Amino acid sequence: MKTIFAIIFLFGMTSSLQAEKFNSPFLNFNTPPGWSCTHIAGSWNCNSPKNSPRKGIIVLTTKKTKVGVNLKTYLNRLQKPMKTEWNSQTIESQPQSVEEVTIRNHNWIQATHLNSEIPNGVTKYLITIKNGLTILVSFTASNDDYPSFSSAFVKSIESLKINPKLSQMNAPKNLVKTNINNQLKVSNELDDLFTDESLGAPESKMDGRLDNTKKLGILALLVLAAIFFIISKKRKR
Repeated sequence: MKTIFAIIFLFGMTSSLQAEKFNSPFLNFNTPPGWSCTHIAGSWNCNSPKNSPRKGIIVLTTKKTKVGVNLKTYLNRLQKPMKTEWNSQTIESQPQSVEEVTIRNHNWIQATHLNSEIPNGVTKYLITIKNGLTILVSFTASNDDYPSFSSAFVKSIESLKINPKLSQMNAPKNLVKTNINNQLKVSNELDDLFTDESLGAPESKMDGRLDNTKKLGILALLVLAAIFFIISKKRKR
């Protein structure tokens, strides 16, 4: 009888420790056991349990892909250090590894940086492009806590599955920096990647130039029309 109870207890423990499925309009993946996810301003933040002595976070963000940007663009960018503001100080990350990987028949750029999202921390980035959208998933923990999450993070990465109905219509318009109440403060990593002009043409400036050209063209046409109208009136007289 004790053996039966022991088996039932162990089965219950195993079930409670199973990974949980996270679903979004962009991406589905398994989170570590006990983690909870919150949707904040266009990003999804998945946090380790509040009562856990070790703190980690998974962040999913997405944005429309800029013109001229592809996976190689991100691979080249992630080979370089990134700068993050932390307590009024600028911290520069140290890239550890960058490579292109295939997960569930889809290509991703995978990179690991030190001190990119938090001081004395490790962040693993997974970034890809699908149907005109860039999707970024980051896995962050402190240097001390990351080894404890490493295997769980690997399982989450292996489970990454893009929503087959992914569309630009799902892209959030405004992505803002977020403060995580789990002793980890993580900025919007995707916006940080987009601040580099090497990630495509500066669309806002180009759009402004096109708008000015259009305005000048319309103004010139109006002036010509006015001159033609005046000349034709004088001829009639």
